Amino acid sequence: MKCKTPDSLFASTACDEPRAASRRRGFTLFEMMLTVVLMAIAAAMVVPMFGSSDSAYVSNGAAIMIADLDFAQATAINEPSDDVTVHFDTAAARWWLTPASDPGTIFTMSSGDPYDTTMGVGRADMAVDVAIALGAGIVGDEFSYDAYGRLSQSENAVITLSRGTAQVVITIDAEMGFLAAE
Repeated sequence: MKCKTPDSLFASTACDEPRAASRRRGFTLFEMMLTVVLMAIAAAMVVPMFGSSDSAYVSNGAAIMIADLDFAQATAINEPSDDVTVHFDTAAARWWLTPASDPGTIFTMSSGDPYDTTMGVGRADMAVDVAIALGAGIVGDEFSYDAYGRLSQSENAVITLSRGTAQVVITIDAEMGFLAAE
């Protein structure tokens, strides 16, 4: 086969056309490797999402409870005329915040919603089937923060949140009111 001479520098010859077409039939090794690397990165990001959800539910529940306990402590300090009581209903996996002098009145959030939380419902909907167990220092399913942000009792309060094999233990220091979650 005789090749035609191109009319310009950028035109291909008739002899180059079959070779150019054969080079474009498949993927290059580089393209294949790049695809495999991108798929591996995507899998590394997605696979942990399918792991045990128990720890995620418990962590979400703990975060909400800690936020509410922080609010209770801050409210007791900001309004020193009345302690703030944290009430628990462990059978319903529920807690709520009230003034110590008026346990029938639940504090409200800035949104107008009450500080009344049940695991797996409303703002705690990502804490499905998380159980609450009260430990040392919590007598009668409640404790209070005083005007100094301390517990109005001498023992540390211990709250355990659990689901399946996952658990978070929240300890509140009686003297300082500090929270620790493990």
